[in-house]
Amino acid sequence: MKFRLFGGLDCPDWFLSILATMSSASVESVAIFLDTSVEKLCGTEPDWDTVMEKASTYDINHHGIKELLGGMHTIVSNVIRYAMTPSQVTQELTMLGLPKEMADAISQKISSEESRLKTYANERIPRKATVLSTETSVRQPEDATFPVVRLSLTTGSTQKPISSTRQVEMTTSQFRHLNVELRNAYAEMIRK
Repeated sequence: MKFRLFGGLDCPDWFLSILATMSSASVESVAIFLDTSVEKLCGTEPDWDTVMEKASTYDINHHGIKELLGGMHTIVSNVIRYAMTPSQVTQELTMLGLPKEMADAISQKISSEESRLKTYANERIPRKATVLSTETSVRQPEDATFPVVRLSLTTGSTQKPISSTRQVEMTTSQFRHLNVELRNAYAEMIRK
């Protein structure tokens, strides 16, 4: 079954085992790790001594703590990454086996912190780079018999003002081969 929580893919097996641990824990104990994950994803370093102290009151072992933190981090970051609504979060988490009360608590917490999480995520989550500009130049090196083509690609994101330029030098035959590959790729794109 496909889940939006995982970008439209199946739930990974490792996450199902974390959900089993989460399901057997109390809503209050899971809330500790949910709060910790939200703070961490918002850029605030949690007080780990306090987290460990609170976790010990619920008799959660070290392995369980790691699982719950990893599970919460995955849930919170993916909910923000895939822009899920609170009802979608609750529905998918209950479908995956979490009690409805726990799924509702997770959904409500993420919803209440959504603007903070989105602000921080927009700065941290990698976006697909877009080609902003290209430039080519041909030069004849003194020590070579064939000219060299320099291809410069400037990439960046429309959401961030950061861009980077990559330059590649290649022989004319390598450039010709690249040109053929690009034309083939273009032909595939317009055919679909």
